[in-house]
Amino acid sequence: MLVAASTGILVLVGVALAAGHALTSTTRVTSYAVQGTPDRVELDLAGASAEVVGRATGSLAVRRTERFSFGHAVDERRSAAGGVVRLRSRCPRVIAGRCSASYRLTVPDNVAVVVRTGRGAVRLAAFRGSAQVLTGSGGVTVDAFCGFSLAVKTVSGDARAGAACSPQRLDLRSESGDLEADVPSGTYRAEADSNSGRRRVMDLDASGDAPFEIRALSDSGDVTVRGAG
Repeated sequence: MLVAASTGILVLVGVALAAGHALTSTTRVTSYAVQGTPDRVELDLAGASAEVVGRATGSLAVRRTERFSFGHAVDERRSAAGGVVRLRSRCPRVIAGRCSASYRLTVPDNVAVVVRTGRGAVRLAAFRGSAQVLTGSGGVTVDAFCGFSLAVKTVSGDARAGAACSPQRLDLRSESGDLEADVPSGTYRAEADSNSGRRRVMDLDASGDAPFEIRALSDSGDVTVRGAG
């Protein structure tokens, strides 16, 4: 009888939690603009995902989408000093319910961006500035990059970078993720290597005197570097 009673209590608790989650489940979108043009934007996102979209002119614009229940909203903190805008985002510790967030930033040309996240995915689209992306298991996708420097480092996430113009420096690194770089055809100082994965370099001219540099290094993932006409 005691076992049966305990089981019944657990079932009731589970039903109550499920009902509470359904009743309190919230999706909230918050948008804001940052006045002026910063030199640098730093995002510290814990496990949130991020999309960074380039724009020729205008102000830095941020859109945050959060999904949470039981009132466990995202704690976001912002600061701006010395030409650097910093944004820190954290979900509270959750025993029951959920909390997640994603960010979309529209960034003017020639503004440097740093993104740090754990399991969140990161995407850069048509970005024209220097960028540094660090993730744990989150994947990284870069489309139509045209900036001075792009550095991506993951633990296990895959990273793919496509450049619309030859970057001065393109650096992709991972412990176990697959790496892929697509750049305009030309002459590069190129280094592509993996300790145990497959390595491919295609349609590129290599020279130690080239003005452009590509590095794609993974401990165990596959590495591909391609030149496109």
